[in-house]
Amino acid sequence: MKLGAVIVLYIAGCLLVASEIYLPGGVLGLLGLAAYVAAAVLVFKTWSISSGVFFLCLEILGVLAALFAGMKLLPATRAGKRLVLSSAVSAHEGDSLKSLIGQEGVALTTLRPTGTADIGNKRYSVVTDGVFMDKGTRIVVVEADSNRLVVRAAG
Repeated sequence: MKLGAVIVLYIAGCLLVASEIYLPGGVLGLLGLAAYVAAAVLVFKTWSISSGVFFLCLEILGVLAALFAGMKLLPATRAGKRLVLSSAVSAHEGDSLKSLIGQEGVALTTLRPTGTADIGNKRYSVVTDGVFMDKGTRIVVVEADSNRLVVRAAG
């Protein structure tokens, strides 16, 4: 009878830990861990210490196998497809911002020294070189660093 209880506790632990992937929050994972510990304690109390150590090794191998299988199988599941990036980002936006150097635009907000500007009929977050500018000021892009546009007053 005790062997059956150990098997039930171990399978319950596996199912609870696995369900943590689909219902995250930690509670199910902790309950699964408690089931693993209860199964191990039951083995240590019922049989010898060597049986308990053997069972603990089996538990560790089982968890490692489940992790490996989860890492291989999860990306193929519906939930995994939502978690895993399916395509690479092809272009770096900073490269396209360099093409804006020299273009003129209009400050859509007060630049103190950061704000929003319309450049080529698109809204961009911009920064001045320290000078505050009023909304509606004509500006020109003087520098483009990765995702930062530096502007000055035009003219």
